[in-house]
Amino acid sequence: MSKEDDARDALDEARALLSWARTRLVTLAPQSEQLAELIVPSAVLGIPRRGRLKRVGEVWNLGIFLMDADGCLFRKGETVRAANEPHTSHNSAYKAERRELAYAAFRAGYSPGTVVNFGTSRIDVDDDLLSIPNGALFVRGSNVVVRWRRGALDAEAVLLKDYLAERMDLLLNPPKGATG
Repeated sequence: MSKEDDARDALDEARALLSWARTRLVTLAPQSEQLAELIVPSAVLGIPRRGRLKRVGEVWNLGIFLMDADGCLFRKGETVRAANEPHTSHNSAYKAERRELAYAAFRAGYSPGTVVNFGTSRIDVDDDLLSIPNGALFVRGSNVVVRWRRGALDAEAVLLKDYLAERMDLLLNPPKGATG
């Protein structure tokens, strides 16, 4: 078998694993989160305008990945909890920005406390995955592996099947005291 054949077999196995995960998630329906798109309008007369979140759908949180009911896999971006707190008294620009994003989620119609993900990127498990060596999901030899944190070295990557098994177990059987 050639390296290309090994890689294609690895992609076939990855698609089967993701299909298995999707089937279990749809069947067992664990707690989901929301997926939204951040829309930042252009400034008017040099004055920045408030960004807004547009509803996209529901997803399940699989660590650095999100999966929707159709089996689409996304690389996690940013996450906020919707909050009806339009004004902030924080001096920190970061905290003010996070508060504004939480309020944008509320303005989009999400109930306070709802977890909203945005700034995600879709991951297609196809031959193009072979040419993305720095991605969260990549082929190493005859395996698809997960770079489970940004900036992790290739040697730290774990097998997709092991990563998915652990994340599915955490989602389906959350530790006692975990909150959603």
